[in-house]
Amino acid sequence: MSSESPLRALLLLTFTWLALESQDSRADDVSTVWVAANGTDDPACGAKSRPCRSISAGIANASRGDKVMVGPGKYGELNFDGDFTDPGEEQADPDSGCIICIQKSVRLLSTDGADVTVIESLGDLSDPRLTNTVLITADGAVFGSYRRGFTFVNPKPTALRVRGAAKVSIVGNVAVAGGASQSGVGFEIDPGPGTSLVADNVASHFVAANFFIGGPGQVHFIGNTAVRGSGNGFAFGGRGHFVARNSAANNITGFVVGCTACVVTGNVSSANLAFGMQIANDGSQGLAALQRNTIVGNAAGIQVRLEADARINNNDIYGNEMCGVRNESARVIDATGNYWGAATGPGPDPADQAGPGSACDFAGSVTIVAPFRSAPK
Repeated sequence: MSSESPLRALLLLTFTWLALESQDSRADDVSTVWVAANGTDDPACGAKSRPCRSISAGIANASRGDKVMVGPGKYGELNFDGDFTDPGEEQADPDSGCIICIQKSVRLLSTDGADVTVIESLGDLSDPRLTNTVLITADGAVFGSYRRGFTFVNPKPTALRVRGAAKVSIVGNVAVAGGASQSGVGFEIDPGPGTSLVADNVASHFVAANFFIGGPGQVHFIGNTAVRGSGNGFAFGGRGHFVARNSAANNITGFVVGCTACVVTGNVSSANLAFGMQIANDGSQGLAALQRNTIVGNAAGIQVRLEADARINNNDIYGNEMCGVRNESARVIDATGNYWGAATGPGPDPADQAGPGSACDFAGSVTIVAPFRSAPK
């Protein structure tokens, strides 16, 4: 697997971005419902000359497979009066736990991108049932695209959640937590069977995790950014995910890799307050492959927790304050082919410590570090 992963990453990235660019080329095959800040909600809204005001009304008036195009402006709670009952505000559903509830397979896109298309959900903080700003439960739903995403401001505990929906696409969005109420997750993806895409999203300042990816479906998780989280930048459970070209900085832990049979390649984890990456899977169910990542400037590089399993090959691991690899797994961990900060391999500064004689192997764990690379990739 390790020898094929760089080619696989390149092919998958190429396919992903071609697919994103082709999304708009299919627009003529479906109907389009329009939403705009100068619109009015009614059962007949949605024409370009008669747009809806709320995203919820646009979804309600769309059919399965339609495209809902949202113009620049603010959506959600419009006047900060603490509810979602005013004209043009979203049709929040406390029983379903969502402010915008996507229960049909529509493609929801902004016309001008996340920078100028804002979903505000500060209102109605007194209702504990509204735990998600956006909740997707429909197979095949699309939320955002390259340069066609949305920004969540003051989101509910979870900005966007996918609950059981299969083969969804979440691309080009931004979620920024603010205040004590934002104790949850920026993007929480628990997809159904099949492959979903989560790409080019940004999340910051969430307490539990900026991103959480579960299962049972597989996720191609590409080009996302997690910064300044009070918990984990990215947390992965489930099985079979492909995690490439993501960046985590200034979180507690950058990446928590709890998935099995997953590939984690080409990512950067830097300046996190605990670990750059933490391997926390059930090693009896399979391992995680960490390849060609850059793990630099964290309190510690990689932690392999008790009974977890991983192959850690061809990464750049240096400039971390403590161990480059802290192995607590009680297993033999293959960490060959890495660059440790010096041509002589792991050891004292400027290199990171790892492997035999380093005091970084615990409870009978063994980390194999040779052969190693003498220069960064």
